[in-house]
Amino acid sequence: MLITIAFEGKALASAKPGCKANPGTAIKILTTGMATLYNIFPLRIGGVKIIDLKGVDDYNSIPGFPLCICKMPPPIFLRVGIKFSIWEAGHIMETVKHPWCSPTAGLQLPVPFNTMAEGKSEDETVSKERTAAAQVHMIIYPVWMILGLFLDVVCLQALRSFDFLYFTELDPLWQNDMWATLLGPEAFLVANPIAQEVCAVDSVAATTQRSIDVLFWCMGAWGSTYPMSQNMSSAGYVQAQAGIASRMIAKLHRQLLLWGTIGPPTVTGWCQRYPMPMWVKRQYNLLLLYPVPMKLRTVIGKPGLIWTSLKNPPFKGDDFVWMVYNKRDCCLF
Repeated sequence: MLITIAFEGKALASAKPGCKANPGTAIKILTTGMATLYNIFPLRIGGVKIIDLKGVDDYNSIPGFPLCICKMPPPIFLRVGIKFSIWEAGHIMETVKHPWCSPTAGLQLPVPFNTMAEGKSEDETVSKERTAAAQVHMIIYPVWMILGLFLDVVCLQALRSFDFLYFTELDPLWQNDMWATLLGPEAFLVANPIAQEVCAVDSVAATTQRSIDVLFWCMGAWGSTYPMSQNMSSAGYVQAQAGIASRMIAKLHRQLLLWGTIGPPTVTGWCQRYPMPMWVKRQYNLLLLYPVPMKLRTVIGKPGLIWTSLKNPPFKGDDFVWMVYNKRDCCLF
C-alpha cells in the first residue's frame, strides 16, 4: 500500500503539464487492446462454458434450457436459436486530466471549446482521501472489425466504425455537482449516513466476487455513483479514475446511450439490446490499457490496493484509457 501511494504521489508531483497523446500512444493502445482480447472469455454456448479464463469475473446469466426463441417481424414472427454469452469489448473510455486530450486517437483534439476544464488531483488532509476530477471520452472501438473476428455473429457490435460517442467537455451537467442532480435526482434519497455505510458491504462483495446490483448508488471501494459529475473522492488516484469511468457508464445508461445486454429482455426476447436507464454493475468490467496496462479485467468496485500498484508512472500526464467489457447475452442462429 505504501509503495502504491508513494508511486502515485511521485507521478502527480513529477508529471509535466499538457496532453501527452501522440501516434505512439495510439499504437500502444491498439496493440494492447488486441493483445488482451482474451478477456472475452469465458464464453458460453447453450449454457456450456467454453475456454475458462482463471482470475476474471464470470457468471451464468443464461441458465436453463439451451435453446431460445426471439420475436421477429412478419412473416417470420419467431426465431429459434442457441443461447450465447460473451464478454464483449466494444467501447473505450478515456478519463483525462487535460481537456480534449485523446491518447486513443493519438492527439490533442483541435477543439477550442471549454479548453480550460482541466481535471484535478488534491489530497485531503482530514479524510486522507484524494479528490480527483477528469473529463471523459466514450469511444466506439471496433476491435472485432480490426481483427476480423466474430463478424458473422449477429449478437456483437462488429460492423460499427471507430467514432467518438461522448465528450464531457460539451456537457455542463458533468462540470457541476449540483447540476448533475438534474440527471440523477434519486441521489437525494441515498445521501444519508445509513445508505453510505451500506457501501462498505458492496466493497466487500466487490473484493470477493462482484458488486451488488441492488446497491446502485455504490461502486464498491471506488466511491459513490452520485453525483454523476467529474468530482470523485477515493483512497487512490488510479482507483478514482476507475470510479469516474464507472460513473460515466451509469450516466450514459441514464441518458439511454448505453443499453442492457444481459438476461432475457421483457419484450423482444433474446434478439437485441434493450433500454436500461438504471445501470446493472455486473454487466460491466474494466481493463486499464494506458498508461500501464492490466492483464485481466476487473469488476466494478474492486479495491485499488489489489490492482493499482505502479499504474500511474511519472511524466504520463495523468490521462487514462480503459477498455469497457460488457457481458452480452443473445440468441445465436
